[in-house]
Amino acid sequence: MYIPGYVKDGKIELNPEKPPVNEEDLQLNLGSFSRTTSGGGFTVTLDPNAQPPRFPPCRITDLDAEFKDYKVFLSWTAPGEDFDQGTAESYEIRMSTNFQELRNNFSAGLHVNTQGLSPKLAGSKETFIFTPKEIPIGNGTIIYFAARAKDTQSLSADVSNIAQASMIMAPPTVIDSINITTIVLAVTGSVAAICIIASTTLCILKRKKCFSA
Repeated sequence: MYIPGYVKDGKIELNPEKPPVNEEDLQLNLGSFSRTTSGGGFTVTLDPNAQPPRFPPCRITDLDAEFKDYKVFLSWTAPGEDFDQGTAESYEIRMSTNFQELRNNFSAGLHVNTQGLSPKLAGSKETFIFTPKEIPIGNGTIIYFAARAKDTQSLSADVSNIAQASMIMAPPTVIDSINITTIVLAVTGSVAAICIIASTTLCILKRKKCFSA
């Protein structure tokens, strides 16, 4: 049990009671006021002999792929040399018919030749068109693509999203052989009928001439 007080000469002396507080005294008119403070500042000084920090290009997140005839059209937004600033040095594009393989092991995918592809300034729209000769293309073929950029220090970005291109061919138009035969017979019969009518008309005209003579 706690008793507010103190011991004096072996006796417990209770603390004096707190004086009463007038509630009106607590209602102070503070008015309008504002308080500001400064967080200060700091300066970072790098060793002039130290190498500047190096950052890889940022990750491509909008890679898109589609088939047009037998060619693949790729498009994406260009990253930068350092994250999303500047211009990257090159691109590495790989493809596979196996989604899991490309996602789990990017380097195992088939390498796409990008020799003629020069990266643009960060934020620009990139396009690349090529024919995937390493993979047979037919109706229903699906190819997955992924890419990443590299900078001048050979630092590579994280692998992009995986884009999918599907080859869907329209079914060939099948002409029924019976319909062809029917058309041929109809045309032949029409021509024969015209010939018979023409011959009959000529014979009649000749007879008329003979009688009139």
